[in-house]
Amino acid sequence: MPTGLECAREMIQGISEVAHTNPAIELHLVSSSGNIQSEKLSKESFDGLIGFTPYKHLEKLQKLAPHVVSTSNRDLPEAGDFVFNDDIAIGRMGAEYLIRRGFRGLIFAGQKRHHYAEQRFQGFQERAAESGIEAARFDIYSSNDEKCIPEILMKLPPRCGIMAANDEVAKFLMKYTDQPLSRIPLHFALLGVDNDPLLQSLLPIPLSSIEVDGKGIGKVAINRLIARMENPDLQDEIIRIPPLRIHTRQSTDLFALNDELVVRALQLMDEELPEICDVGNLVERLGTPRRTLELRFRNATGRTLAKEMSILRVERARDFLRNTDMDTEAIAKAVGLPESRMLWLLFKRLTGESPSAYRKRMPV
Repeated sequence: MPTGLECAREMIQGISEVAHTNPAIELHLVSSSGNIQSEKLSKESFDGLIGFTPYKHLEKLQKLAPHVVSTSNRDLPEAGDFVFNDDIAIGRMGAEYLIRRGFRGLIFAGQKRHHYAEQRFQGFQERAAESGIEAARFDIYSSNDEKCIPEILMKLPPRCGIMAANDEVAKFLMKYTDQPLSRIPLHFALLGVDNDPLLQSLLPIPLSSIEVDGKGIGKVAINRLIARMENPDLQDEIIRIPPLRIHTRQSTDLFALNDELVVRALQLMDEELPEICDVGNLVERLGTPRRTLELRFRNATGRTLAKEMSILRVERARDFLRNTDMDTEAIAKAVGLPESRMLWLLFKRLTGESPSAYRKRMPV
């Protein structure tokens, strides 16, 4: 496991938490770089290995132990056991976040030939299309691309939302110093993926970022490895773990809307749910006629106030279901709904699954 990556370190934490509850498991970190040093490792004896190993290198790992699980999403697996991020869900989360903040010019900054970047763009593009938006894309880290980046950034129209394939790509975009940096977030927003605290400390502007569930990936990976060791005839499986949440920082710290009343409405919903539990409460707080607010909100965002509040409730409910032991009755009240039945209906309508089904498939 490459311990220089925050996600890999979190995977190790998740693996360790499961391993330490099982006295039959002896856990070793045999490579902190993630590289497969076959000569050195072939002298050791392992019952199973978890590696941050792309599919194209999986055979090397399989020569070292009878049972192997990979946590790499760099390329598309054709066989083997893999546990990694649900990259389509990451892309959808990024697009949803930017759309909710009013951005209608959506752009994805990717990396050519990386499977996870392709998947994240697919989710980003799908969610944008659902709102009638055609998402654009440019790629970096390929021949001559670097020369074009400053020109691309300077030609962006106002009020664009850029999602980078990961925090490293966002850092790469930020390095084109003065002019592009002066436009973040005044003219365009920049969202990363990984929420890496070390990388955050190196950036000139605090970066908003999607937090992935590295610890959850680690837990599922070691449980999958144990299951494989107990039953070698298990079918190969690819397990995708959804992201956790978005951390908002300066790089997206604006609502790309010209209507200050609508911006204030969005801020109040974000900051004061569940106290603002319905549109009537919001109207009262803003001191604006309801019809005026609803018309201006729909004109600015393309959505109704009720729809926006429903989306926000489901986002908060997902967070509670994933990260707490609260029952659905308590969660319903925490998101401004009077009873769990209303939460069940809303959650099912917007996500296609029940709250209990969502919680059940989350890593423990």
